[in-house]
Amino acid sequence: MKLRATVVAIILLLMTGCSFGSSSKVGSDISLACTLLTDPDEYRVGVLMIVGASRNNPELEKSGKGNPYNYINNVVRDFSYPGVTDSLEATDIKNRFAEALDTFAAGLILDIDEIKLQTSSNLDEVALELRNRCVTLGFEYSEKWPK
Repeated sequence: MKLRATVVAIILLLMTGCSFGSSSKVGSDISLACTLLTDPDEYRVGVLMIVGASRNNPELEKSGKGNPYNYINNVVRDFSYPGVTDSLEATDIKNRFAEALDTFAAGLILDIDEIKLQTSSNLDEVALELRNRCVTLGFEYSEKWPK
């Protein structure tokens, strides 16, 4: 009976992302949030495409499909897996990245070169800062990123 209870406890711990190992292991919510920073330029391109397409087709803007903020909410803020509840840490990582993308989108919409450059640089800085935070939390990236 004790053995069975122990096996069940170990299985539950493994399924919930808990471990007996070091504290450098991150939960699935943190891993999910940090995954967004594997290639932040993917999101930059998504915002660029939406802003560019809505300029060429005002109907996209009216339908909501040309709204970069909807895209950012869908792919960053609301990014989750079934059964994974975000901790405050995971929510903060996602929100900070989304805010940097929001600012980048606003810079593109204004279409002023200096502001576009500033918001793009800000996005790079925030993504690198958050990526470093994820590494500190124990998330491991397979590729190297400039420091």
